[in-house]
Amino acid sequence: MGYRRYDPPTPLLIGYDPCVDLPSDHLARLVEMVVNESVRSTQSPLGPGQPAFDPRLCIKVLIYGYATGVRSSRQLEKHCNESLPYLLLTRGDSPSYRTLCSARTGYGELLEEAWTSLFVVASELGMRRLGRVVVDSSKLRANASPEMVVERDEYAQIKSALKEILAQAQSVDAREDVEGYEGETKTSVVVEKCQMRDIVRKVRASLRKQESSKGDAESAKPMLTSRMVERVKGAIVAIDEAESEARKHLCLTDPDARMMHGGREKRVLECHSFEVAVDRDCGLLVADGVTQVGNDNDRLEPLVEAARSNEPCGVTAVDGDSGYFKADPVSRLASEGIDLCIPDSTTACELHKGLPVGSLRRRCSLSFEYDEKHDTYRCPHGNTLSCRWSKGETGMVQKLYQACGSCMGCTSYSECIVRQDGKHAKSKHKCFLYRERGADLEALLARFNESEHRERYNKRGSFVETIFGFIRGTLGYDQWLLRGTDKVKSEGKLIALGYQLRKVALNWSGA
Repeated sequence: MGYRRYDPPTPLLIGYDPCVDLPSDHLARLVEMVVNESVRSTQSPLGPGQPAFDPRLCIKVLIYGYATGVRSSRQLEKHCNESLPYLLLTRGDSPSYRTLCSARTGYGELLEEAWTSLFVVASELGMRRLGRVVVDSSKLRANASPEMVVERDEYAQIKSALKEILAQAQSVDAREDVEGYEGETKTSVVVEKCQMRDIVRKVRASLRKQESSKGDAESAKPMLTSRMVERVKGAIVAIDEAESEARKHLCLTDPDARMMHGGREKRVLECHSFEVAVDRDCGLLVADGVTQVGNDNDRLEPLVEAARSNEPCGVTAVDGDSGYFKADPVSRLASEGIDLCIPDSTTACELHKGLPVGSLRRRCSLSFEYDEKHDTYRCPHGNTLSCRWSKGETGMVQKLYQACGSCMGCTSYSECIVRQDGKHAKSKHKCFLYRERGADLEALLARFNESEHRERYNKRGSFVETIFGFIRGTLGYDQWLLRGTDKVKSEGKLIALGYQLRKVALNWSGA
């Protein structure tokens, strides 16, 4: 085998001994057991240089670090030399931070094996999964500077400046290939390496001064490293994609991040969404993922499908907030026999205000006569209300009906319907919003009039919000450490593993 020796832990003769000094139910021992039973090291051919570290060693360090709030690769390297739990996992052999960085994104399949093994341990401890899940998501800020967020009006200028700088660098490389590298000379002039933020600052300064970006780029005389050249090329590709998708913003630091509203700051920031599905009976995560979609409407079915693979009995019930309500997915899941507790936005508002379901659909004591052929309403005083606009999906259509004639002087003017959002309160033409739902959706939403169904919805947060509270408050993960979709997904799996490990450890005695 082409890996370094990684023998089972053995007691030491002198000094502090992690095998003896750590308690039997220590979290590091659970990591040791789970990874040893689930991860199998593949054969690696021998080659020049030092043999690589056993993948199990790196995975143990990463999982234990993410479970205890340590995810900096340099801090992990330091703990491998100083901390007893890490010494137990590494057998005294210390991987460098570069090795840990590579392992964090290179061992995705092995992390999945450790994830699956935790379900086996949980089942042996009596943590039963019964298929009743709660879904939710949290927006974690991307590892990107707000200064590097480019607006649509700046795309052309910044792309032009990047192409100009890249052309200069390629010209210098071509000349050196022909004439040879002149070598470095030491002078009193210090030439700083060009950074992406410097390019953005210069372009914005030129825009403010109404100058051309070409002159700014030439005056900079940038010194580009090979790594910076790749970043410039990637930034040009990212701007082209943003223009083709008509996006309003682009972050040059992490082009895969998207503008989302949420998180603790409750502001619109560059984020990646971390979504989970938790079994409400045992508290285990049965699905997790990272997406670049800020709206949860289309994420219900993918989360339920991911949860099915980890639920022995399949998914029988799903709870979620109004952000996951969309007519077509909800109807399809309900037709499969899944018990849903997901309100739409209007019903959720009624629940928060303690009102019966349907109270906010119409605010009028008058009865209106509906003409199905012409899709109009007629009020008791003879005025006709016609449909001015209609939007929404099939089975969940929202319509605005407005009076055709003036309502001023009507004896029921103050009692008549106005828009639910308060607009047109003093209009001459009274109007109201109407939401047309299918019979199946009406039946699902009518269940929220039952006290048990309301209580089930109100308790939803205690099952899933505690997960995000633990991740943010206890572990301190308010922001992603890595950049790019694939790398952020790998970090999301480590965060989920860290939480899952802590949850299983509460019932594990170490015997």
